[in-house]
Amino acid sequence: MISNGNKKRFKQLRNEIIEIGAVMLDEEMNTLDTYQKYVKPQYSEVSKKITNLTGITNEMLRDKEDFEPCIKDFIVWLGEDLNEVEICSWSMTDLEQIKCEIEEKNIELDHLDDFFDGWRDIQKEFSKGLCFDGIVSLEGAMHAVDENFAGKAHDALADAQNTAKLVMLMKDKKMFEKRTKTLRSLFEKKDTGYALGADLFKDFLNP
Repeated sequence: MISNGNKKRFKQLRNEIIEIGAVMLDEEMNTLDTYQKYVKPQYSEVSKKITNLTGITNEMLRDKEDFEPCIKDFIVWLGEDLNEVEICSWSMTDLEQIKCEIEEKNIELDHLDDFFDGWRDIQKEFSKGLCFDGIVSLEGAMHAVDENFAGKAHDALADAQNTAKLVMLMKDKKMFEKRTKTLRSLFEKKDTGYALGADLFKDFLNP
């Protein structure tokens, strides 16, 4: 049960971050490092739905640090000059949740604007590359480029690793166009009689 004092805050924090995962790439798209840390929620508990989705249980988080030391540790891992870092994520959900928790939990961070600036929405960029107006799931995006999703979906590090693969592929425009040629041909022609074909692929892109 949520205490009366936390009910207002809980509305904003009912989906507290419980895991941080990331892959660090250099400018040549080489993997430099990976990051993974579990986070103990402060105002909520992990529901059965989330456990089924992520495999994370309340018991796994009992002895973990809460959000503030975890996000500070993550920022240290990113490096001294955040102006040199470009953060990519699958949708902007992670960014919005991080902003929410920093504000609601009254966390003070140095260079906060630098941390938020230049955040890339790879989901949006991928959809645009397909000429697709809808939302593509991360698993669907991997299928679209003829790649198997590596690891367990909704595991933070696995999601980061698969997103990194798409970032690498999208940097190679010719290869991206080659891998997505069939899908792009359908979505590009959706206004000239191919809408039905495009609609049939929506389930493929959102498994």
